[in-house]
Amino acid sequence: MSICRPLKLCLLLFFFPLALLSSAHAEKSEEIETDRPDFTEASSTVGKGVWQLETGYTYNESGRSEASHSYPEALLRVGAFADFFEFRLASNVLSGTSSQSSGIEDLYLGAKISLLEERGLQPELALVLQSDLPTGGRNVTTSQAQPGANLLYGWELNDTFDFGGSSQFNRRLSEFSDPYGEYAQALTVGANFGAGWGMYGEWYAFFPLGKFQGGKAIEQYLNGGPTWKITKDIKLDARFGIGLNGAADNYFSGAGASFRW
Repeated sequence: MSICRPLKLCLLLFFFPLALLSSAHAEKSEEIETDRPDFTEASSTVGKGVWQLETGYTYNESGRSEASHSYPEALLRVGAFADFFEFRLASNVLSGTSSQSSGIEDLYLGAKISLLEERGLQPELALVLQSDLPTGGRNVTTSQAQPGANLLYGWELNDTFDFGGSSQFNRRLSEFSDPYGEYAQALTVGANFGAGWGMYGEWYAFFPLGKFQGGKAIEQYLNGGPTWKITKDIKLDARFGIGLNGAADNYFSGAGASFRW
């Protein structure tokens, strides 16, 4: 596939939501809330008329002692129509030890919809409808769309701690291009220490389903790290994670920066 086709698609998907927001009025929350660095995404939306760019870098060593680099992990979140809705567009480059595992990854497109506000035991609830599109480089593209849905939920336990989770189901492809379902579950605890500093800890796992798993097994991970809100619109983060079983990667580490305007 030539680079022109995915580039045109990226530009279309990028400028369409921005055109819808040309006359929108920003309704920003008090401080930036990001979907990174944990696997569990925030159960909040960015707000109507708000743009938010989240970026990062990750070094990963797989169970076969193969290293890879992931960057810029760019996720653009654009609030449109109302405070409860946001467009989502993500792009990334994977650089592995082999040219067979390197290239521009498939484009991610999604929409996050806020469903419920937190009230007592009722969590803040949001739904993400999402899909990877087959626009990536020849060595890393799946060659087929991989749609899915992600249910996000969270509670503020007190002024210091919050708790959240993610339950998602996505279409995946085996190494023989046979489709199967994958269920992913994550639970995360965050802490706010004041002066913009925070920390999180998280468990998450992938559960392949169906008869075309391509030999894949359950993968489980633990990860955590510090966060720092430099201003109400800029946030830095770092993370380190390890695999909990033989099917998981050995470890990964990375850092990121997010900006809101």
